Amino acid sequence: MKQTTDILIISEDEISGNTGTSLLINFLFSELNKYKISQLSLDRNSNINFNISEYIKKYPKNNNHKIKEDLRNLKIINKILIGNPSSLSILKNYIKIKNIVKEKNPKIIYTTLGCGALNKLVYKLSIDLNIPIITHIMDDWIDSKNTHGIIGFLHGLYIRYYFKKILKKSKKILVISEGMAREYKKRYQISAEVICNSCYINYSIKKLKNKDYFKIGYVGSYSDQSQKDGLLDLAEALKNEQYYKIEYWINQQSYEKCINSFKYNNQKNLNIFLAPKDNKQYANLISSFDLLFMPSSFESSRMNYVKFSMPAKLPSYLISGVPILFYGDKNNEQIKLVTKYNAGYKLINKSINSLSNKINYIKNNLNNDEIIKNQMKLYEKKFNPFKIKENFKKIIELNL
Repeated sequence: MKQTTDILIISEDEISGNTGTSLLINFLFSELNKYKISQLSLDRNSNINFNISEYIKKYPKNNNHKIKEDLRNLKIINKILIGNPSSLSILKNYIKIKNIVKEKNPKIIYTTLGCGALNKLVYKLSIDLNIPIITHIMDDWIDSKNTHGIIGFLHGLYIRYYFKKILKKSKKILVISEGMAREYKKRYQISAEVICNSCYINYSIKKLKNKDYFKIGYVGSYSDQSQKDGLLDLAEALKNEQYYKIEYWINQQSYEKCINSFKYNNQKNLNIFLAPKDNKQYANLISSFDLLFMPSSFESSRMNYVKFSMPAKLPSYLISGVPILFYGDKNNEQIKLVTKYNAGYKLINKSINSLSNKINYIKNNLNNDEIIKNQMKLYEKKFNPFKIKENFKKIIELNL
């Protein structure tokens, strides 16, 4: 059979998006020019998109690049909702999808998994077409989703069933952090290699300057599992402090959700914007702050989802030349990492008053050179983009 693609990416996240998973996929695959790459993406607007390899190669040069879908008219009956049984309807289109994948004839499937239907789809394609799998896991959603209610519980069993089958079938398993690798070895008796996100953005080191206000920024997504509580706490902690300016720059997928959360908040020192996609604009924005805020959840049910996660924005924060305040549970993987390297400020107890006091302390501590240097050291040690891409390239080459 004629080989029309080398690697088939199957994910719920479009490579053109700015979710953490989208950014990671784009980062890892954008320079693998020697391979033909296709993506079968299940987006949250009920479409199945089969995108050609040029999409990946052109996207980094043009954030607004669009291509025609090979499978434009293939629809899912119900909107895909992660953890919702309605997503099972995608399997009604399995024969069509299998035939298209068979025609593409990929050597390997790279997948980030997700909803139950996607997990089953990946497994069936691998079995029916004899295609090896590389599985890449970003969050510990498998242990925290679908744990409430009878329907959720039953669907959770379905998701976990195929998740475990995929782990056994996978030729290579990748995870986002060392903590996740240790946990999955214990939980599933598997060996996993750490491949996380990084960036090439260059900043000039910035020192805090005395001025009329102190600007605190957050740039990224807004979700119940991780950022929501922390961003609400920050706004509350500084609501009467006009010397502080707070800016939340939220990605397109969760911007409306964030706006709705703060629609009754009229404090003058808080502004919410749509995050830029352009790297240069992003770099200028990040370096304009006096303090970067990195929230994660304290609530156990939510914290379990992101306990082993490594946010896609973390590398760009670390090399920005701006000190970072980490706000989250001490058992969170990123908190453990910054504690080990003293790479940023941290607050590990959920408290509005403590958060206000911590920010006042940081504002008055004008000499952040050591903190910033440690952040750079952590970036070089754990998030060096050249090392990560080289490791990923070797993994692809060994498994094709």
